[in-house]
This record gives sequence, C-alpha cells and structure tokens, in this order.
Amino acid sequence: MPLKLAHRMENLGTETAFEVLAKARKLEAQGKNIVHLEIGEPDFPTPPNIVEAAQKAIRDGFTHYTPAGGLMPARQAVADWIRRTYEVDVQPEQVVMVPGSKNVLLFTILALIDEGTEAIVPDPGYPIYESLVTMAGGKAVPIALRERNDFRHRDQRAPQPDRRRAVAQGPGSDRRAGPASRPLRALRRGLRADHL
Repeated sequence: MPLKLAHRMENLGTETAFEVLAKARKLEAQGKNIVHLEIGEPDFPTPPNIVEAAQKAIRDGFTHYTPAGGLMPARQAVADWIRRTYEVDVQPEQVVMVPGSKNVLLFTILALIDEGTEAIVPDPGYPIYESLVTMAGGKAVPIALRERNDFRHRDQRAPQPDRRRAVAQGPGSDRRAGPASRPLRALRRGLRADHL
C-alpha cells in the first residue's frame, strides 16, 4: 500500500534554489564556469581557525547533547553581535542556536499562522517563507523590496488586523540594504500602528 501524505503537503512548494543548484552543478560537470548565487553556500573552504576549534571541541569531549537553546557562551556571542550589528538589545536567553533556519521558520509559522491568516512576506525573499505560510493554511501577502529603495520595506499595505502576521527579513543576504536597525524599527512602528 503506497504511503499517503497529509493534504497540507500539496501546498508545500519546492525550494527553487536547490533546483537551480542542480542545474548549475550539471553545467559545471560539462566544464562550464559557474558563479553560484543560488543557495547561499560559501564558495570558500571552512577557515582553519574554525576547523581547529571544532577538532579541539571534539578532543575535549564536546560530543554530547547541548542544552536545547545552545551553549550559553555561544548565545552570549550571538547576542553581542546582534547588539553591535543591528543596535538591538538582545539578551542571550532570547537567542536559540539551531542548525539552519528552515526548521525554526516552520515551527514559528505553524505556531502563528491559522487557516486564512494573512502574512506579509518580503519579495524578493527566502522562497520558503511563502511556501510555509501556504502550507500552514495562510495567505502570503508579498511586499516588494526593490533596489531603488535599498531593498527596504516601503509599501504601506498591511494585512487585515484580525488576520495578521509579518515575516521580517534582515539584510544578511544582501548587505546593500545597510544597517537593519532603522528599517526594522520603522516596520515595527508601522505594524504596531496597525495593531499587528
């Protein structure tokens, strides 16, 4: 008897970046020179200091489960970096270390999006945002981020107040967007003004 998947799986789109990666690798195998811009994977080897730190950690016995949120020194380092980079006060207890982002995005969207909930998603943005909102039964509302606006949110549309959520995207994938603190504060003020 074939495995029957839940109906929600019909709403889960594909990760197009991986489709592009597969095509790019096929072209590379044919001898083509490819500049990879699809999945955000570094195009350089892991720096030696990180390799050495990982090897030392293994030798020192750091091979077991960590606390669910991650090791506190790492969480503190991330909180300090966020404070310096984005001018946002973050406590290490508010930081959760995870291997990748999709699992946390899935959990967050499932926790916040009900059937019919509208969610503002950045466009362009991480393709999984719209896919996960749709899979959760919500309606993705794309908000244009354009180069002429330094890829900052300028659109005044907002989802209906009784069906509200927003997916905020930092400038990590595109440093041209500049310091995140001002546009994120402006977005937060706009969302609060609309009671979102």
